[in-house]
Amino acid sequence: MRRGIGRLAVAALVLAAAGPAGAGDQPSSCDYLDGEGYIVTTASGTHNPAKAEFCVTAGCKNGSPWGNLEYIDKGTRLNVHATSITAYVFVDQLPPDRHGELRGTRQICGTAKTNHFGNVDFWVQAKDTGEPNTYDEFIIRLTKDKQLVYTTEGDADHTLGGPGSRGGGELDLEKPNRWKRTGDFSHLDASNCPAAPAPPPPSCPPGEVFDSGSGMCVSQCPAGQTFDPGTGTCITECPSGQTFNPASGMCECPAGTTFDPASGTCLPD
Repeated sequence: MRRGIGRLAVAALVLAAAGPAGAGDQPSSCDYLDGEGYIVTTASGTHNPAKAEFCVTAGCKNGSPWGNLEYIDKGTRLNVHATSITAYVFVDQLPPDRHGELRGTRQICGTAKTNHFGNVDFWVQAKDTGEPNTYDEFIIRLTKDKQLVYTTEGDADHTLGGPGSRGGGELDLEKPNRWKRTGDFSHLDASNCPAAPAPPPPSCPPGEVFDSGSGMCVSQCPAGQTFDPGTGTCITECPSGQTFNPASGMCECPAGTTFDPASGTCLPD
């Protein structure tokens, strides 16, 4: 593959193992991703469009995720250098290209040191669309102490070189080496990839919304009401200290207290 930014050196790291991911069309063993190039990013609208160069290598060795990441955002002079790779995750597999080469999307997670935020966790999503690599994509996200500090997720375009470009680099998926033990893909979770974005909520039937607290689709209640998992109905949102009584259809103070209109609170009898 072409080498367009040689100053971004790749240093291989052998790191902690992670569990297998579940997907019906993933390879039987961990494959290998290699690529470099640049994207045109605003870092999700935080600065004017600028080049951001990257070099990424990822896969598995001896049953453990392995690889390296280098990233430079020229709009802010942010430098990211991986210090560990904690997960290599299968996302999807496209049909082979006309040369029979692998195509698909992988996610790489790990820790890194930066010149702006100190030590961070990172999540990268890289997509190899096959030759001629016109539509390969790269997305990066950084968190520190579980707080988002940098991301390109909000950019309108993630293709290498930007929209309409033909020379922004390339990403290559390689088949597993059958002569060497690689291992299984990682299973993405908060322990091996704290920087990963939260998964989108599931689709709910018409008239219902997803409630993150219960993890269920619930009735879409009108303004001033909330869904009550106990009764499965929409109930009036009560002031602090009061609870809704389904029998009376009213908000009531706990036993031994009375509602005080002046203070709007429940006071001892």
